[in-house]
Amino acid sequence: MGIKNRRFTYKGQIKISSSDMSLLQDGRKKCTVRVGIIDINGTDLFMTDGKQRVKIRISEVDNHRVYRELTNQDAIDEGFSSLEELQKDLSKYYGNIDPEQPVTVIRFDIADE
Repeated sequence: MGIKNRRFTYKGQIKISSSDMSLLQDGRKKCTVRVGIIDINGTDLFMTDGKQRVKIRISEVDNHRVYRELTNQDAIDEGFSSLEELQKDLSKYYGNIDPEQPVTVIRFDIADE
């Protein structure tokens, strides 16, 4: 059974995997998709994989969609080559995801230190 009605607020940093950190540093990762309704405290945060961190500036927080509404463009902006690849990655972290489960797409730019 997957997550239901998750709400979370990020303060200071957003944790990502080491593979996501590589995508971020290569300039391929421009957003992160999270299951649930996510709020962000502030506009400047750090992305961290626990070893490295990169300062980012939030440009958009879209928490008005559900899982089935994710697009191929969301996947590309996450650093994946297809929506199917993004969905496979999300299920690895969140388990079985209901198509009506709220999701949040957090778009960002790398900030100047």
